[in-house]
Amino acid sequence: MRNFLILAGFLLSLQILAQTAPTLYSWETQQAKVLPNGDLEWAPLPFQFQKGSSVRYIDFDNGNDANDGLSASTPWKHHPWDVTATGNAKNSSGIQTFIFKRGVVYRGVLTAKESGAAGNQVRLTSNPDWGTGEAAIYGSVIASGGWTKANATIAPKIPNPDLVWYKDIAGIDNPTKVVGEVTSSGIKRVRLARSPNYVNTPLEPLQKWWSFTAKAKSGSVLTLTDTKNFGWTDVNALKGGDVWAIEDAIVMCTLWKQKISDYNPTTKTITVSDQNFGGKDCKYYVENTPYMLDVPGEYYYDKSIGRVFIRLEGDKDPNTTTIEIASKSNLVTISGKSYIEISGLTMGFTTYDNVRYGTTDGVPAIKLDNSSNIVIKNCKFHYLNGGILANGTGKNLAFTDNEMNFMDDFSILLNGPDEVSILRNKIFENGTRHLGRWYSSIPAIAGNLTVGEIAGNIIEHTWGNGLNFFWGKADGASTTVPFVRGLVHHNKVSHSLQGVNDYGGIESWQGGPVFTYNNISEDAQGWHYNWGTQVVSLGYPFYFDGAFKQYAFNNIVKGTGWNKNADAYFQTYGYYNMFVHNVAYNTASLTGSGDNGGGPDGQNYYLANVSDSTQYQINHTTDVAGIPFESIGNNFFSASIFQGTFVTNSPNAKFKFTFNQFVDKLNSFTPDLGQVGFEASRRVFARSKSGDFRPTASSELIDKGVKFFVPFPLSSVVGEWNFCKHKADSSLIKGENFYFTSELVKREEYNSFPKNHLKAFGLAAGSFVKGTLEDFTEGALIFDGQQTYCSLKNDVTSKTIGNNVDMTTNSFVLEAYFKTVAGHTDGVLISKSGTTGYGYQLDVNTSGNARFSILNNGNVAFSQSGSSMINDGNWHHVLVEVIRATSSVKINDDGLLTNGNITGTMPLSGISLTNTADFLIGKNANGNFFAGTLDFVRISKGTLADAKTTIEELYKWEFNGPFLRDMTGNLPIGKRDAGALEKGTKLCSMTVSANPLIFGLGGGAKSFTIEAEKGFEVVKKIGTFYTTTTTGNTINVTVPALASGTRSGDIYIYGCNETQKVKIIQQNITAIILQKQNDIKVMPNPVSGQHLTISVPEDLKTSRAIFMDMNGKVIAKNLLVSGANLMNIKFPRGMYLLNISGQEVNYTTKIVVN
Repeated sequence: MRNFLILAGFLLSLQILAQTAPTLYSWETQQAKVLPNGDLEWAPLPFQFQKGSSVRYIDFDNGNDANDGLSASTPWKHHPWDVTATGNAKNSSGIQTFIFKRGVVYRGVLTAKESGAAGNQVRLTSNPDWGTGEAAIYGSVIASGGWTKANATIAPKIPNPDLVWYKDIAGIDNPTKVVGEVTSSGIKRVRLARSPNYVNTPLEPLQKWWSFTAKAKSGSVLTLTDTKNFGWTDVNALKGGDVWAIEDAIVMCTLWKQKISDYNPTTKTITVSDQNFGGKDCKYYVENTPYMLDVPGEYYYDKSIGRVFIRLEGDKDPNTTTIEIASKSNLVTISGKSYIEISGLTMGFTTYDNVRYGTTDGVPAIKLDNSSNIVIKNCKFHYLNGGILANGTGKNLAFTDNEMNFMDDFSILLNGPDEVSILRNKIFENGTRHLGRWYSSIPAIAGNLTVGEIAGNIIEHTWGNGLNFFWGKADGASTTVPFVRGLVHHNKVSHSLQGVNDYGGIESWQGGPVFTYNNISEDAQGWHYNWGTQVVSLGYPFYFDGAFKQYAFNNIVKGTGWNKNADAYFQTYGYYNMFVHNVAYNTASLTGSGDNGGGPDGQNYYLANVSDSTQYQINHTTDVAGIPFESIGNNFFSASIFQGTFVTNSPNAKFKFTFNQFVDKLNSFTPDLGQVGFEASRRVFARSKSGDFRPTASSELIDKGVKFFVPFPLSSVVGEWNFCKHKADSSLIKGENFYFTSELVKREEYNSFPKNHLKAFGLAAGSFVKGTLEDFTEGALIFDGQQTYCSLKNDVTSKTIGNNVDMTTNSFVLEAYFKTVAGHTDGVLISKSGTTGYGYQLDVNTSGNARFSILNNGNVAFSQSGSSMINDGNWHHVLVEVIRATSSVKINDDGLLTNGNITGTMPLSGISLTNTADFLIGKNANGNFFAGTLDFVRISKGTLADAKTTIEELYKWEFNGPFLRDMTGNLPIGKRDAGALEKGTKLCSMTVSANPLIFGLGGGAKSFTIEAEKGFEVVKKIGTFYTTTTTGNTINVTVPALASGTRSGDIYIYGCNETQKVKIIQQNITAIILQKQNDIKVMPNPVSGQHLTISVPEDLKTSRAIFMDMNGKVIAKNLLVSGANLMNIKFPRGMYLLNISGQEVNYTTKIVVN
């Protein structure tokens, strides 16, 4: 009995542990091996043989369809889905696990007949215990033996015909473009006869290709000339063959092929039909005529007689080896089926030749149409026209842990299916013979999704994008997409865009929320060969093309040269995007964009990114109206002189600013954050050239990162506010909600859709403070419990769908992150309720609990209280979920369900809660002001289930998500470092005793001291009018006399992981000090029933404020002190002049009183 009790107790403890073990969500799983230096390696989950209750065995070499197929000793030859199956194999039905024998190649095409069921899938797999090697399905004809030596009679058009072998091969379904020799060391591809002959230059595939010398258009005919290389004298030498070339357009050029309609040896020209092709100095090659079979390692297939001519490497006798000649176009088709799993198989040798029009007509090895709950995992794909294509309306597809090598057209394409996981796939050499047209981006993995996770994929050498995804809906669509969640993480794309330009190695289009994090994009090429003598890149490592509500953090870009890789993080249009803790090395720029209307719209964030060894640094242009909403800060610029811009300065050119010019110009727009960043005095990374992006121990990146907030996606978000101070008008609280309603149609017009900005009232000088969700700005608002509140006008928001916070019969979520004044009760957080009709409200009840109420005609009809105390003065995350279908309310406090008392009756699900009252934060229509601090509020017209999540997942993401960690998954050591990788803490702290040093016209000598435990160094001096000497920790500065005027310079001091700049100013001592003048802040402006705050520098001597009307009449005077000066403005509505003057300043600005 005693042993039984011990065992029972042990089992109970295991059960408790199992119940309390935290859930590990896919987005927090790294999906790739992350190395300490910031590199990624493929980390597939190992194949595990699984079988269902009913099993059938298949051995193509030794099976018999008359067998029962029930055992390894009585296998079938054919799968029941193969039209050539007979007997028992043909007549089989039901849910089975089909086991293919390893070491055997199955040659046939399968079309699914049955679906599986949840928990009981139809499986196509292999068992490691049955056979050795790989269980393969090939679409090829095997040619081992039967080859005959050719001669001039047999092969009159082939050079050196006596070196060529030939064989007549029946059963080739498609003109083959894939031929391989199977050797003991692997498969060697035999190339289709071509000129110039194939040379393996993987880092620059087009390097040895020829170039056209002229291009001419005439009607529908395009003529291309090469006076240097077209040496064939026979008019038939190239006619009927193919030419591969990239077009000479400025942007979005694609290498593709056309049929050669004619060849003229006299003029050295070829003609093709489509004019989106080729051009002077554009690279090209020709192929697929017998005249070009001139070296070993090539073949030619004469379709008219079914004959293959071949020369193997070393002119090897093909009768001594095995040749696979691709014939079929696809291998497995699944249409309208579900619950099917394919694993542990090798797909090989398919071919196709017709140029396609889009992606839906791609030809894959495995094709899915309108199919759901399909898994393809732990398979190998090689020497195929295409890998996996999924079309139609399917859901819940998973393509994981597959290896795809030598994929001629594409690897994985999606057109319609949703809720897709593409995880841990490895792709090598994609798109080298793609069948798209001039508008194809030749992607390896691409699709259109609303919900998807693309993670852990390692892609090397792709002629187009590595990853290319459209999220939500297409540009121009008027549909409504209430929910989007894209997760793109831990992917590595190397040597991309080798056959296109003006695309992204990793590219993301349209609307989010989409999270692109912990990825590497290396050597995105996109080269133009026809722009002069030097290769020029339009290849963007990351391209956010019309991207809205997208978050990019902890990504690394590795470049190979300023002209070899373009801007690391490129944008076209877009707002509500965050670029944080990213790295760019040895590219044209950190950021980039289109211009003249093609740049980002503004209201974006660029924080703690690192630009190392780039030609330019910030090189994008923003819509002027959006610049005041921009936040640019804590970025680092290392190893090259700063050159950048953020705005168009002339109709067709971007003017490049120096760092100081950039900062000054940006701040002239009064952005939300204009600190911009730092010019590093030393290299900031350990060994960036060799791919090590860890900060050095003394790096200036240390402790210069930021904390920022990334909410987890909800459905139909109509309101989202972070309460970050908007410096141009502090009474405006930026709305940042986004979802695809029918109102958003053309992407270039999205920005004209009204933003859901709150209007704040009752603000004081200290109303904005730093919260706990972000530290780069004052991102929380204090509500004083007496007059501070925010509102949205119902007559404005009710005219939209995307901003309408009025509720009808829909379910909804209210989310808030806040802290109360300790002991505060009866304060209203969120309210939309008036004296008539129904409404809703979230407040703090008399017991200090969160309480959700539905009101009718101003009176509470129903309320649900929480059970936990939220008025303790600590920060709390409260999420209220109102589920109308079940007439239930869930109150969650800090990720836990805390439902308490209920009063009243929930209105029936069909009763609308609509009303005409304004939406309020911080009070309700009766007052009941909230006393505390708000950091975040969000309103969703859906449930957590609509957002395909739980409170546990949402809370874990928002308070322990990947944006709070570095690329390797490490939490900050102290404060977060800038860049993608965390190093540690600062070596010490450095202080400077005096800054600036101000000299009169008579000059003189002054000094300042530096305290830096680990030492310091003067690394740079700007200005030649002064001299310095160093004595211990004292810097002595001597300035000669100046007759008149002003001059200034800077001394840069490096120490304790930072560089500080000491300004040296010489001027008439009574003159205005411009630096201090620029530090004066007046807000809010316009002012409406609020206090006006005038902030002056701490070290500014006594000054005064004079208010005048526009005619110069003095209305009021006030003395000012250093710091914030609070004034009660009671002027009539209108425009006024404010002059701030003193010994060191004379500042005038306009004030608008509403």
